[in-house]
Amino acid sequence: VQMGLPAEQLRPLRPGDRIEHGNITITAVRADHMHPQNPQPDAVGLVLSYGDIRVYHAGDTAYTAEVRDSVTPLGPLRAALLPISGKRCILTAEDAAFYAGDLNADIVVPIHYGMFAENSGDPTELLHYMRRYEVKSRLIPLPFLGGLILEPSQAQLAGLECGCH
Repeated sequence: VQMGLPAEQLRPLRPGDRIEHGNITITAVRADHMHPQNPQPDAVGLVLSYGDIRVYHAGDTAYTAEVRDSVTPLGPLRAALLPISGKRCILTAEDAAFYAGDLNADIVVPIHYGMFAENSGDPTELLHYMRRYEVKSRLIPLPFLGGLILEPSQAQLAGLECGCH
């Protein structure tokens, strides 16, 4: 409503809530975003399902067993979009790698870095930790995030397009 959207088009979600729209199901899952200066007790992540394809957008979250356990029962993930900024109670690259290993998604997409000056997460650091923890997911950074632009050839040189098998 604050952004000018009609109130009738908005629906607050709590963990476990589901919305179905055609063949797509959106399930709200737990997120842990309890920064002391700006706690968000109602924060959620989302799992979008289309048939047996599931994509998880973690939103702003830290890693906890409760967060993990609200996602994994929904079934195997094709992709997990995980924050890596490490600021304001959000996953660090190492936390994201550990969480990625627990989620066992086919693809991990790092998000929420480079958006603001203090969001200094680095996808190459995530790749380092994914290799260290032997995470089998493929890491695919988005082509543009807050000033980071990687052409496909640059991503391959940086080792970002390779799988971590």
